[in-house]
Parts: sequence; C-alpha cells; structure tokens
Amino acid sequence: MPDAVAQRQKNITVSLEQHPVQSDDFSHLDSVIEKEEAFKRLEKCIEKLPDEQQQSIKLFYYESKCYNEIAETTSMDWNKVRSLIQNGRRNLKICMEKMQQTNTTYPFYGPEDIKRYLSGSMSAQEMHDMEKAALKDPLLADAIDGFRNADPVVTDTHLNAIKASILGLSLQEKPLVVPLTPSPKNPGGVG
Repeated sequence: MPDAVAQRQKNITVSLEQHPVQSDDFSHLDSVIEKEEAFKRLEKCIEKLPDEQQQSIKLFYYESKCYNEIAETTSMDWNKVRSLIQNGRRNLKICMEKMQQTNTTYPFYGPEDIKRYLSGSMSAQEMHDMEKAALKDPLLADAIDGFRNADPVVTDTHLNAIKASILGLSLQEKPLVVPLTPSPKNPGGVG
C-alpha cells in the first residue's frame, strides 16, 4: 500500500483562478502557509497515534474507506474499527491543540543559524524551513537581509557587545554607532 500521506501531498494543487495574484497583495499566501503548517502538525500527530488507530485513521480519511472496508482490510471487528477512529480523532484533536499552544511550528533561529544559512552549510530542508519561518516572521527576514549585507567583522563585534551587555560585562569599547545608510567612510552601510 503506497504511503497515503505522500500520495496526498503529491496531489495538492492550487488553482490560480481561485487565488489570483494581483499587484503586491500576497495576503492569500498566509492562508496557504497556515494550511500547510496545520497539515504538517496533523501528520506529526498521526505518527504519534498507536499503530491500530493510525492505520484506521489513514484508511478512513486518506483512502475514504468505510468501517466495513477497514474491518475487512485489517481483520478487525467493525465496533473496534469505529472505536479506533473515534479515539484516534479525539487524540488527534488533543495533539493538534497542544501543538498549536506550544507553537512548535518553527524553531528559534539565532545569529549562528543565519550565518550557516548564508554560507550554505545548512541542508536543503533546513534552509527551506528557515525560509518558511522568515515568511511568517518579518524580524527574521530582516535579520537575514541585515547579515547578508553587513560586514562579518562588524556584525561579530556588535553581537559580542550585545551579548556582553546582556550578561552585564564590559568590553571597554566606544558606544556602537551603526550607520543605516552608506557614507563616504562606510560605503556599505548596514541595513
């Protein structure tokens, strides 16, 4: 039996007539991204179900089989199949609510992650995940752009100063002045 989740992902289509891209309005992408995130959370929750619940849920929802077909396929009693699906649905709801509350959709990305991203030392999946996170988090997107355009030595100096300040340490340096626009002394600027 082919993996129903993988098959379903291959069959996802988006009609351009239903989601027209007009001018600079990409607000419809938010709902597409949210649905994709919810689907990924659902997949993770299905993986956490006990084997019999997982199998029954997949057969019922992904393959559209009725209770009788599932009972025949799995050699289980009809009442057991119904119970497994009902309990599986309840467990999925609980799991989805927990994942939504803990907001486990994206991990925290710090300066080291951004440097790895820009240097290309992340895997393609890690880069994709970070790019999706940047679509939802404008501060992350700005940080990536800032790192891309900044002098690495200056960036490290500023980050060390920020870390020292947070830890209450003194670097005995002049206060940081970060030019936001290019100037004759700093043709690259920052930002």
